[in-house]
Amino acid sequence: MSLHPAQNRQLRETYAWARQIADHWERLAERVGEPESGPLRQGAEKAGELAEALVPVATAEGLPIAKAAANAGRSLAKVKGSVRDRLLERNQAIRLAVQDMQHLTTSLAYGAALATASGTDELATFQTTWEKRLRRVESAARKAAVEQGARPDAAIEPLESAAGAKIGQTLGALGEWTDAQVTKRRGS
Repeated sequence: MSLHPAQNRQLRETYAWARQIADHWERLAERVGEPESGPLRQGAEKAGELAEALVPVATAEGLPIAKAAANAGRSLAKVKGSVRDRLLERNQAIRLAVQDMQHLTTSLAYGAALATASGTDELATFQTTWEKRLRRVESAARKAAVEQGARPDAAIEPLESAAGAKIGQTLGALGEWTDAQVTKRRGS
């Protein structure tokens, strides 16, 4: 049985996204330090395991995904790690990382529904199992992101001390100043 084009696309995207999370979250864990690095490292490990496990499953369905999707995933991780993260505060980087995992778990749930509809039950089971595993990781990472609120000074520290982080902080301060000016005008 050949896969529906929607399944084909979902499997490739899932693989690329899993590779991206594995690479990006590992680097992000190094940058944020404790206590947030634990859930990020666990997420990187589990996403890497998903990517490895998905290759033979997709190949058995007639879809060789590893090479092109791996390159796409690594490219995404590089952009996020070297461009986006440099502009962010610690809390922002972690919250955006959680969104990446939410995207992956949603993709897996969608893939399970596609597989069920097309009668590829083993593929549906595979995706449902991985969605549940990664939901636990997502929950731990989300908790770590939320707990940053208890340490607001640490939460707004730049993720990196690079010039990009200073730009991000300056933009944040400008936004706060603008809000204060608007509030003053409305109040007077």
